[in-house]
Amino acid sequence: MAIVKDDFSGPRVSSTFFLGSLIFIKAMVAQQSHMPLELFLEECVAANSANLSASNQTYPIISNYGCFVDGQVSSSKFLHSANLWELHLQVQAFKFTDADVYIHCGLVAWDPQGPNDPTKKVCNFNQDTKRWEYLDMSSQNSLCSCCNTNCQQRKRREAGNVFTQLICSKLVAILSLACTPWGLGYRSTPSTNLPTN
Repeated sequence: MAIVKDDFSGPRVSSTFFLGSLIFIKAMVAQQSHMPLELFLEECVAANSANLSASNQTYPIISNYGCFVDGQVSSSKFLHSANLWELHLQVQAFKFTDADVYIHCGLVAWDPQGPNDPTKKVCNFNQDTKRWEYLDMSSQNSLCSCCNTNCQQRKRREAGNVFTQLICSKLVAILSLACTPWGLGYRSTPSTNLPTN
């Protein structure tokens, strides 16, 4: 998982961004000898430290198992990817007061043959309709309906079915933010009071 160029063709050399500009991030899981796996981001949080603790200043970017909550107040969202094992996203740059921004993410690779599950989803907030939508698959929008509440794994009645799941966490990057010389596109320090509708 890394910050990349805006066309996702390779890593971005600089980690300095203007406030309000877009940060492009790519995550992927290597497809080796095991069955193909689908990649999900369970959560991403921005913090003022490389080590998360209760004393950190934090701001949720993705939460509730794949809900891009920062998209309720910004241009942040998941973007189309041709492969199930890759995730593309854009995050609108912001800053904490007098602190670097560290992005921490939790990822899960999941058997794509597994059942639909509200804890395995890719949901964007549509600011025009004020609704949550599943990326590139409107037939799965119902999986995003819990984004404003508490998404939980569905209980399964069938016995004996085992689905592959790999979980890891990642410190994506340390971001340096620069003030835009034109005073345009400025994004203020995030508030944790996000819209609920």
